[in-house]
Amino acid sequence: MTLDDGSTTITLPDSMEWSDEFEWSDVKQEITKTIGGGMVVEEATVAAGRPITLVSGEQVWVLKSVLDSLLTLINTVDKTYTLTMPDLSTHTVIFDRTSGSPYSAKPVWRKFTHEATDYFTLTLRLTKV
Repeated sequence: MTLDDGSTTITLPDSMEWSDEFEWSDVKQEITKTIGGGMVVEEATVAAGRPITLVSGEQVWVLKSVLDSLLTLINTVDKTYTLTMPDLSTHTVIFDRTSGSPYSAKPVWRKFTHEATDYFTLTLRLTKV
């Protein structure tokens, strides 16, 4: 699995789980109740906005050096990225900053100072555009 901005490619573990893959519908709906007790239903197909949350976990770890590279991309404003999944499908994405940080990481082994070769679990929050 890779995340690419055209000049930098970051390789992520293929075993990261797309945790919200089946929590999305391309059709959105809004229901408005009328004064007379009826309702108005509006539906439309949505072209963008699908969340892609990638989660590592048990024995699916990311090196600190990869986190450092991700932070460089995360701290860049107004960029889109190509996410290539293990099945070779591609998605144009941005980092999802709507709920705060677009990522969270925790060390597999706790210590005061971490080296580039230390492992972390990672949650990466992206949005399709």
